[in-house]
Formats: sequence, structure tokens, C-alpha cells
Amino acid sequence: MIPTNIPLAAAASPPLWTIVPGSASAIVSGVLLYFTYRLFRRGSDDRRQEQARRVYAVQEVSRILPGRIRLKITVHNKSDLPIWDVDVYPARAGALQLVDEQQRFPMIEPDSLHLFEVTISGDASRGPVDQAPHISFSDHAGRIWTKVGAELREERRPAERLPVTARIAERADRVKRSRHHAA
Repeated sequence: MIPTNIPLAAAASPPLWTIVPGSASAIVSGVLLYFTYRLFRRGSDDRRQEQARRVYAVQEVSRILPGRIRLKITVHNKSDLPIWDVDVYPARAGALQLVDEQQRFPMIEPDSLHLFEVTISGDASRGPVDQAPHISFSDHAGRIWTKVGAELREERRPAERLPVTARIAERADRVKRSRHHAA
């Protein structure tokens, strides 16, 4: 006959030496899994940024006109794949500048460059002209990147790009209208 009224407290619990190794093993496995995931993510980010890191731009003053400065901005694509929808924004003292004509180039081939020429205000109070303009472009996978010097930022949504371009174009139109009315 099997006894059915044995109290639970009387049931034997497993010895401590069998519980500790199992718990420690579970914790160590969890920590190793976390670090493996972090390494995988970092490698994935590096691969995603590889093409964008090989794109850069150089800005230089080409001519100083009365009240205006003409700039040459050269965008270099040293990657193995083309870049698309390239926009350039000249910078002075770290701030984006309005340009008389916004230029967008549809594509720059691998291992080549494109020269943009833009005109900005010659007002000396705005500070010196920077060497690194702001550039915005799409990589081969359709990701949109913004780059200033060595600083690279991926735009999270393609829609984020349009308001910046629209705001700059809107400000440029206001400046042109104010110059037209002042003349």
C-alpha cells in the first residue's frame, strides 16, 4: 500500500551542491549570449556603414564676388557601389548656409567624384567657411545618410530628409524675395 498522507516538508529537497552549478551555468550562458548578440550587432552596423564611410566631401572657396562667395564642393565616392540623390549644403562656422541654387545630383558612380558649385552670402559676420560641407545621400540599399566631415549619421526614416531640403529651399526663396523687393 502507498502512503498518501506524507507531509510536503518531509519530502527531501535536492542538495545545495546540485542547485548552485546549474544556476551559475544558466547565468553564465545568459551573459555569453548577450555579449555574442552585441558583437553580432556591432558587426552588422559596421557592414551597414561601410559604403557610407567611404563617401566624403571637400569644400573650398573658388571666388569672392561682391557680397557673395562662390564655393566648389567636391563629393568623392570611394566605395565599390554608386550613391544616389546627393545633396550638398555648404557650412560656415558649423551652420548650414542658404545657397542661391540648391543642387541635387542623381548618382555618383563608384570610385569617382562630382563637383558642385554654389554661391552663399559673403557676409563676414557669419564666420569662416568650413572645409567640410554637409552632404546627404542614399546608399545602394536605399538607406539615407548625412555626413559632416567624419561624423556619419543614418537617417531613420526617408521622410526625415524632405523637410530639411524643403526648409532650406523655403528660406532661400524668402531671401530671394526679400532681395528682389529691396532692389
